[in-house]
Amino acid sequence: MRLPIALERTKAVARTASRKASNSIQELSEERQNNVAKPTLRSPNLLF
Repeated sequence: MRLPIALERTKAVARTASRKASNSIQELSEERQNNVAKPTLRSPNLLF
């Protein structure tokens, strides 16, 4: 068994997951601010 490789992979997955989570939290808060400021900006995004 090569444990270090598995550990590295787990760490990489955890880093990626936490980065994605913080990114989506950031996007959600920005989107909320944009919706309060300019509600019309959201409709073009729905097309993609």
